[in-house]
Amino acid sequence: MSSDLLEQLIASIHELKEGQDCLQRMMMEIKVEFGKIEERLQNGRRRFEETAKRFDDVDRQYSSLEERVRRLETKLTAIYAIAGAIGALAGILPQILAFLIKH
Repeated sequence: MSSDLLEQLIASIHELKEGQDCLQRMMMEIKVEFGKIEERLQNGRRRFEETAKRFDDVDRQYSSLEERVRRLETKLTAIYAIAGAIGALAGILPQILAFLIKH
């Protein structure tokens, strides 16, 4: 081999080594960035799960409130019925008293 060819071969080997070192640095940077992205994804997933849990809690509370409102509506309907009966009784009570007084 001629010395020029040998020098070119050595220079090419050094360039390949530099390229390999550069690729390894880039791979490490990429791994670091992927790690950051993975951490963000995990944080996002955790926040999503927390939000979903809060949503489920709110949904349960809402369902409980709906049930309470239904029970209150039933009670209110009964109260209105009783009030109506009392009103009707109050409307005819003078007539009943008048009848009882006459007889």
